[in-house]
Amino acid sequence: MVAVLVFLCTLLGLSTAATFSLNDTTGGLCLLLEGDLTAVVNGSPTSLTNTSVTSESFCNLIARSALLVTALSAGSVMSFKFEGNSTVWGLTQINYTAGNNVTVANYSSLFNTINNQESYECDVYQSVSFPSSPDVVALNVSNWRAQAFNFSSQGRFDSHQEADECGSASKRRQVSKSTFENWQRKFDKEHQTLTWLRCHLDTHKRTVQYLYCDVCKKYEANIQSLKNFTTTWITGSTNQKVSNVVDHASSDVHRAAMMRLRADHAKAKGQPATMVSPIVASLWQMDDKTRSRMRRKFDLCFVMAKESLPFAKYPSLLELEARHDVDLGFEYSTPDSAKAFTSYIAQAQREAFLKSLAIRKCFFYSIMMDGSTDAGNVEDEMVVLLTSCKNDDTREITSVTRYWSVHSPNRADATGLIGSLKHALQPLGVIDLLDQVSVLNVKDMPVLVGGSSDGASVNISDCNGVRGQLQRALPWLFWAWCFAHRLELSCNDAFCSPLFKYIEEMLLRLYYLYEKSPKKSTDLANIVENLQHVFDFPKGGNLPTRCHGTRWISHKRKALQRVVDRYGAYIVHLHALIDDKSIKATDRAKLKGYLVKWKAAKTLIGCAMYTDALKPVSLLSLTLQNSDVDIVMAISNIVKSLTTLRSLAQTDPTEWPTLQLVKSRLKDDDGNKEYQGIILQNFERSLEQCKTHVLADLQRLEDCIKQRLEWSDITVLRSILVFIDTQNWQQKSSNGIENDEKAKGVCVAVIQDEIQEAVEYARMFLPIGTETYRKIWYKLETCPDSSNWQNVVCLCHLIFSLPFTTSRVEQLFSKLKIIKTDRRTNLHTTTLHDLFEINVEGPPLELFNADAALDIWWKDSSSGRRVNQKERQQYQPRKQLDAQGTSGDSSEAGLDHSISEPLSLTLDIWDDFFD
Repeated sequence: MVAVLVFLCTLLGLSTAATFSLNDTTGGLCLLLEGDLTAVVNGSPTSLTNTSVTSESFCNLIARSALLVTALSAGSVMSFKFEGNSTVWGLTQINYTAGNNVTVANYSSLFNTINNQESYECDVYQSVSFPSSPDVVALNVSNWRAQAFNFSSQGRFDSHQEADECGSASKRRQVSKSTFENWQRKFDKEHQTLTWLRCHLDTHKRTVQYLYCDVCKKYEANIQSLKNFTTTWITGSTNQKVSNVVDHASSDVHRAAMMRLRADHAKAKGQPATMVSPIVASLWQMDDKTRSRMRRKFDLCFVMAKESLPFAKYPSLLELEARHDVDLGFEYSTPDSAKAFTSYIAQAQREAFLKSLAIRKCFFYSIMMDGSTDAGNVEDEMVVLLTSCKNDDTREITSVTRYWSVHSPNRADATGLIGSLKHALQPLGVIDLLDQVSVLNVKDMPVLVGGSSDGASVNISDCNGVRGQLQRALPWLFWAWCFAHRLELSCNDAFCSPLFKYIEEMLLRLYYLYEKSPKKSTDLANIVENLQHVFDFPKGGNLPTRCHGTRWISHKRKALQRVVDRYGAYIVHLHALIDDKSIKATDRAKLKGYLVKWKAAKTLIGCAMYTDALKPVSLLSLTLQNSDVDIVMAISNIVKSLTTLRSLAQTDPTEWPTLQLVKSRLKDDDGNKEYQGIILQNFERSLEQCKTHVLADLQRLEDCIKQRLEWSDITVLRSILVFIDTQNWQQKSSNGIENDEKAKGVCVAVIQDEIQEAVEYARMFLPIGTETYRKIWYKLETCPDSSNWQNVVCLCHLIFSLPFTTSRVEQLFSKLKIIKTDRRTNLHTTTLHDLFEINVEGPPLELFNADAALDIWWKDSSSGRRVNQKERQQYQPRKQLDAQGTSGDSSEAGLDHSISEPLSLTLDIWDDFFD
């Protein structure tokens, strides 16, 4: 594309006419100004009011003449701005090509820097799109009207307003200044428009360009978490209709902003807010008796959401309370009311959480995301937040997970998933997830620093996946492929020996033997009970457990352990099934072959050995599934598990605990080994064969885990471990972090100095050798000298906010099956989100207080709440009218009889009909 250096300049007080033209033959933009300024041709400025444009005088030239410069390419967009008698042209991006590159995104900051004496507003409402092959365009700068436009097919010029799809000027209504002032006076009595309604006028102060609300703009930070919040009336609405003004004045978001304004005015006058705010004052119109009734109804809705009861049960619960002489009134007793109350309870919980972020001074957060299909065949994308928390009860710095949202993306690709994330993070102040300014400049909210997902390509692909797009827009973002999933894949890759495949098949067939057979399950329980006094079976279940499919490693180890514990009972039951003549002969023949395999010694020995081989990774998997696990704990446990695996591989399998237990229960029977009454064939030979296979699988497991772990940056993980784990501080050499570790834009040298000071303090005054790193960091943050290493504490909270697994999301999918069952498949996503909020994050019933939700419900109404309704009367059924419109006898209606009034049937009518 051909780069065009555009110079748009004007001096304050310019009054002479000036035009500029775009010439496609020169490949540049010619600025021809009549008056004191000379010409600037082809994007190569030579002089401007006899001043040479050089690198040294560039900024001074801008300060004197308000010259704005940018580099544009074919197809890019340029936005204009003008204000008052002075003509100021602006661009969405200012690129200082002299010296160093600086991008200016805020007009007001630029203009205030240029001229401290003048203040220009920074609203943009005009645009010119440069096509690949532009034609000639001429504009008159003095009166700001388009004299001619002849762009190619994709180019257009919009004069003072947006263009329609065809490229012609919009036919939108133009409101004059006098009409706008009449609106302010006319609607002030009802909507206080003189207080909030503002407009932006054109250059000559004749017509309105757009409307905006001064009060909503002022209290944007306070109302952005409300329902139906938009920035239309904050940035400017081009819909210049009376109905648009009235609709905004009647909106709940605008009312909330007006309530804030009245409260601030009352505070300034030393009055209570209820003296001037009708909305707040209306709370006191609900007497104690009514408030008590409504609080009980909110409590019922909370219990229903907590216990996953359908809204249809709400009227029945009210009737049950009425039978217990509990006065709940007759108002708001429908399932729709229960749904609305649930929504307000969830909203109150979310607002309380957002306030707690500011109170706890939470600096950073990460997202954990995953998708699943619910009972309604709807793809649900769930988001969980991960933040750091200073826990004063346990006196620790911990990582805290919290359910945040569930949303149904339009498509299950990267674009759809990013759209779901944008929708989820809007309450946290993130308007555009792919814009650095939007993510970083969030007032009183933490900053997004990390994310985690499973290993699907749509999530972790560097090109067009969610991770790739987010990291290109947010370079600092730390993304983690869930290590719990990576651990499962490592085990799947490593345990590929014939012995393990054989054991898996045996466990699978044993599971399906009892899965849907209550009779076999009962018979097995009776056998275990009869043999209990002989073999002393360990306590626990009797049925084989499922170990295949999407199950964690711990389930596989549990299935192996169950076979070792109740091996004799399963064999006895198989003998009984073979002797049962009620079973088909073909099935009994299959069971005979199955029994021969079970009585082979390698089956029992293989189950015992793999029970010990899977123990380290099983414990690691369970640790990674804990809700309070942080990245340091995850990394530490991975290293410990790898060390245990290596130690286990260097030990003789015959000395492993489970196999030792099996050997201690063996009995000799004529040279054969007997276990729980079952003769094991070829025990010694099978023992040697199993040792070879199991040791080979262990070696592959260690290599596979290392290979999967290398997907993450090992250097960064090691630096995190060295920095956070205070046990490493006992060594003199481990007192810092790598040079590439930064904390929110703070200089590395400053961080290193503060780390050194914090480490020396900990060595002198804190028990770093005996207490956990969480407690040490808590003491470093709360000690009197903590201000000396505040950047280090900030970096600590950042690391505690980084994710490493998505196991918490997987656990919530189990809740999804309970909340959205086959009988509730029509639940809307918003309702499902509210139910999740209460079910997962709601407090116990004894700690629940409905006052906050009740206040939000009471205020969120334009016409007031009807809390004193009487019981509805049962209406009499309407009489049927005959053809003349009068009430007639139903017996004359012939075939128009209702079902409730059946015809009297005689045998004669019966005989006549069928004859």
